[in-house]
Amino acid sequence: MKLTKRTIENKDVYFENGVKKYTYYKDSDGDEIWKEFDSNNNEIHYKTSGGFESWSEYDSNNNQIHYKNSGGSETWREFDKNNNEIHSKDSNGFESWKEFDSNDNLIHYKSSNGYETWKEFDSNNNLIHRKDNYGSESWSDDNPNNPKNVGVEVDIEPFKFKKEK
Repeated sequence: MKLTKRTIENKDVYFENGVKKYTYYKDSDGDEIWKEFDSNNNEIHYKTSGGFESWSEYDSNNNQIHYKNSGGSETWREFDKNNNEIHSKDSNGFESWKEFDSNDNLIHYKSSNGYETWKEFDSNNNLIHRKDNYGSESWSDDNPNNPKNVGVEVDIEPFKFKKEK
Protein backbone atom coordinates (compact mmCIF):
# COMPACT_ATOMS: atom_id res chain seq x y z
CA MET A 1 0.00 0.00 0.00
CA LYS A 2 1.48 3.30 -1.10
CA LEU A 3 0.17 6.50 0.47
CA THR A 4 0.76 9.95 -0.91
CA LYS A 5 0.39 13.04 1.25
CA ARG A 6 -0.98 16.43 0.25
CA THR A 7 -1.73 19.41 2.48
CA ILE A 8 -5.12 20.90 1.67
CA GLU A 9 -6.49 23.81 3.72
CA ASN A 10 -4.21 23.08 6.71
CA LYS A 11 -5.13 19.38 6.65
CA ASP A 12 -2.79 16.57 5.81
CA VAL A 13 -4.66 14.36 3.37
CA TYR A 14 -3.37 10.88 2.57
CA PHE A 15 -4.35 9.17 -0.66
CA GLU A 16 -4.10 5.51 -1.58
CA ASN A 17 -4.09 4.95 -5.35
CA GLY A 18 -5.60 8.41 -5.83
CA VAL A 19 -8.44 7.86 -3.33
CA LYS A 20 -8.58 9.81 -0.08
CA LYS A 21 -7.85 7.41 2.78
CA TYR A 22 -6.95 9.54 5.84
CA THR A 23 -6.88 13.12 7.05
CA TYR A 24 -5.06 14.67 9.97
CA TYR A 25 -5.15 18.21 11.32
CA LYS A 26 -5.00 20.34 14.44
CA ASP A 27 -7.95 22.59 15.14
CA SER A 28 -7.69 26.13 16.54
CA ASP A 29 -7.70 24.76 20.12
CA GLY A 30 -4.73 22.49 19.39
CA ASP A 31 -6.79 19.29 19.38
CA GLU A 32 -5.63 16.70 16.89
CA ILE A 33 -8.20 15.01 14.67
CA TRP A 34 -7.73 11.90 12.55
CA LYS A 35 -10.27 10.61 10.04
CA GLU A 36 -10.30 7.45 7.95
CA PHE A 37 -12.39 7.05 4.79
CA ASP A 38 -13.61 4.11 2.73
CA SER A 39 -13.18 3.88 -1.05
CA ASN A 40 -16.41 5.90 -1.54
CA ASN A 41 -15.10 8.81 0.57
CA ASN A 42 -17.38 7.94 3.52
CA GLU A 43 -15.91 8.66 6.94
CA ILE A 44 -15.53 5.29 8.68
CA HIS A 45 -13.36 6.24 11.66
CA TYR A 46 -12.95 9.52 13.56
CA LYS A 47 -10.54 10.05 16.45
CA THR A 48 -9.48 13.04 18.52
CA SER A 49 -6.47 13.58 20.76
CA GLY A 50 -8.99 14.02 23.58
CA GLY A 51 -9.92 10.35 23.34
CA PHE A 52 -13.23 10.54 21.46
CA GLU A 53 -13.69 8.02 18.65
CA SER A 54 -16.51 7.06 16.32
CA TRP A 55 -17.01 4.38 13.70
CA SER A 56 -19.51 4.24 10.84
CA GLU A 57 -20.72 1.61 8.38
CA TYR A 58 -22.45 2.31 5.07
CA ASP A 59 -24.64 0.37 2.66
CA SER A 60 -23.92 0.03 -1.07
CA ASN A 61 -25.69 3.38 -1.67
CA ASN A 62 -23.41 5.21 0.80
CA ASN A 63 -26.14 5.58 3.42
CA GLN A 64 -24.82 5.47 6.98
CA ILE A 65 -26.48 2.35 8.44
CA HIS A 66 -24.53 2.08 11.70
CA TYR A 67 -22.80 4.62 13.91
CA LYS A 68 -20.99 3.92 17.17
CA ASN A 69 -18.89 6.16 19.38
CA SER A 70 -16.54 5.76 22.32
CA GLY A 71 -19.16 7.29 24.63
CA GLY A 72 -21.28 4.17 24.18
CA SER A 73 -23.86 5.64 21.82
CA GLU A 74 -24.97 3.62 18.79
CA THR A 75 -27.49 4.26 16.03
CA TRP A 76 -28.80 1.88 13.37
CA ARG A 77 -30.63 3.10 10.26
CA GLU A 78 -32.66 1.53 7.46
CA PHE A 79 -33.31 3.12 4.07
CA ASP A 80 -35.81 2.54 1.27
CA LYS A 81 -34.91 2.04 -2.39
CA ASN A 82 -34.82 5.84 -2.87
CA ASN A 83 -32.29 6.28 -0.03
CA ASN A 84 -34.84 7.81 2.33
CA GLU A 85 -34.26 6.90 5.97
CA ILE A 86 -37.34 4.92 6.99
CA HIS A 87 -36.29 3.60 10.40
CA SER A 88 -33.72 4.44 13.01
CA LYS A 89 -33.00 3.11 16.45
CA ASP A 90 -30.40 4.16 18.97
CA SER A 91 -28.78 2.52 21.96
CA ASN A 92 -30.94 4.60 24.33
CA GLY A 93 -34.07 2.93 22.97
CA PHE A 94 -35.30 5.86 20.85
CA GLU A 95 -36.82 4.77 17.53
CA SER A 96 -38.38 6.62 14.63
CA TRP A 97 -40.26 5.53 11.55
CA LYS A 98 -40.79 7.55 8.39
CA GLU A 99 -43.03 7.09 5.37
CA PHE A 100 -42.50 8.86 2.05
CA ASP A 101 -44.76 9.37 -0.96
CA SER A 102 -43.76 8.51 -4.53
CA ASN A 103 -42.03 11.92 -4.82
CA ASP A 104 -39.88 11.28 -1.72
CA ASN A 105 -41.82 13.76 0.40
CA LEU A 106 -41.99 12.82 4.08
CA ILE A 107 -45.70 12.20 4.70
CA HIS A 108 -45.68 10.40 8.05
CA TYR A 109 -43.30 10.42 11.00
CA LYS A 110 -43.68 8.49 14.23
CA SER A 111 -41.31 8.22 17.17
CA SER A 112 -41.07 5.98 20.18
CA ASN A 113 -41.58 8.97 22.47
CA GLY A 114 -45.15 9.25 21.19
CA TYR A 115 -44.80 12.07 18.68
CA GLU A 116 -46.47 11.63 15.31
CA THR A 117 -46.97 13.97 12.37
CA TRP A 118 -48.64 13.76 8.97
CA LYS A 119 -48.01 15.94 5.92
CA GLU A 120 -49.77 16.45 2.59
CA PHE A 121 -48.18 17.83 -0.55
CA ASP A 122 -49.67 19.16 -3.77
CA SER A 123 -48.71 17.93 -7.26
CA ASN A 124 -45.77 20.39 -7.26
CA ASN A 125 -44.40 18.90 -4.01
CA ASN A 126 -45.37 21.96 -1.98
CA LEU A 127 -46.38 21.28 1.60
CA ILE A 128 -50.07 22.15 1.86
CA HIS A 129 -51.17 20.55 5.14
CA ARG A 130 -49.49 19.42 8.33
CA LYS A 131 -50.85 18.07 11.58
CA ASP A 132 -49.53 16.21 14.58
CA ASN A 133 -50.94 14.15 17.40
CA TYR A 134 -50.51 17.03 19.87
CA GLY A 135 -53.21 19.08 18.15
CA SER A 136 -51.08 21.33 15.98
CA GLU A 137 -52.41 21.73 12.46
CA SER A 138 -51.52 24.13 9.66
CA TRP A 139 -52.39 24.67 6.02
CA SER A 140 -50.55 26.55 3.34
CA ASP A 141 -52.25 29.70 2.12
CA ASP A 142 -52.69 28.09 -1.31
CA ASN A 143 -54.49 25.00 -0.02
CA PRO A 144 -58.15 25.19 -1.08
CA ASN A 145 -59.06 23.20 2.05
CA ASN A 146 -57.50 25.83 4.31
CA PRO A 147 -60.37 26.97 6.55
CA LYS A 148 -59.58 30.62 5.85
CA ASN A 149 -59.97 29.91 2.11
CA VAL A 150 -63.27 28.02 2.35
CA GLY A 151 -66.38 30.10 1.72
CA VAL A 152 -68.49 30.34 4.87
CA GLU A 153 -72.02 31.64 5.00
CA VAL A 154 -72.57 34.00 7.90
CA ASP A 155 -75.86 35.40 9.09
CA ILE A 156 -75.14 39.10 9.35
CA GLU A 157 -78.55 39.99 10.85
CA PRO A 158 -77.29 39.88 14.46
CA PHE A 159 -74.53 42.28 13.52
CA LYS A 160 -76.74 44.98 12.01
CA PHE A 161 -76.83 48.17 14.00
CA LYS A 162 -80.11 49.84 14.85
CA LYS A 163 -80.43 53.49 14.15
CA GLU A 164 -81.12 55.54 17.19
CA LYS A 165 -84.27 57.61 17.01
